[in-house]
Amino acid sequence: MDRSRTEPLYNPRDYPEQSVGLIGAGAVGSKVALDLACLGVTNVTVYDDDVIEPHNLSNQAYQSKQIGYAKVGSLESLVGSKVGTENFLKWQFNNRQFSKLYQHTHKILISALDTRYGREDVMWNAMANQSELVVDCRMDAYQGSVMMYDPRKGTHRDNYQANLPSEDYEGETTACGLPINCGVTSGFVSATATTLLINWWKTGIMENIHFNLSAMELWRTPVEA
Repeated sequence: MDRSRTEPLYNPRDYPEQSVGLIGAGAVGSKVALDLACLGVTNVTVYDDDVIEPHNLSNQAYQSKQIGYAKVGSLESLVGSKVGTENFLKWQFNNRQFSKLYQHTHKILISALDTRYGREDVMWNAMANQSELVVDCRMDAYQGSVMMYDPRKGTHRDNYQANLPSEDYEGETTACGLPINCGVTSGFVSATATTLLINWWKTGIMENIHFNLSAMELWRTPVEA
């Protein structure tokens, strides 16, 4: 893949030791994976134990022919067809649920989960494994946020937990109980998460982004050192 247009923003050769754990391969995670692959991030492990269902197609990166198959295997095919298999030899796709007990060497964890329990698991796992950064993504129909924190710092963990939703999902649901969300919103979250990660790689600056696409409003808040 010719990355001559993106390398001024992110040159993978400048960050050879960065290992990223991407937790969740759904609405946000599937698009973050493609964004990272197109940038040339070479060391990524994706975790998800779910399969693709028909309602996933409207807001996730998958294709109709992949319905019924594991998300991680299908995502591996999508990434390979997009950038070529030779460009992501260090990528791994784990068809398993991520837990706080899982040991790894990822310096960065990107949480693309939709439950409070799962998000807290990521936080405790990141602290135990001495990860340097967690990028937490969340969304519903038109609003969401991307939050960054250093799990090794107590003040960061306290602030993050204070901003967690009280329930697994607090947005609107369909008549059958499924959360309402939109591919446009998930694309905005994934692009924001990837951009914040690039900025952190280049400057070390952390910030939180909260947005409401219906009102076309966005709030940026710095993360205290």
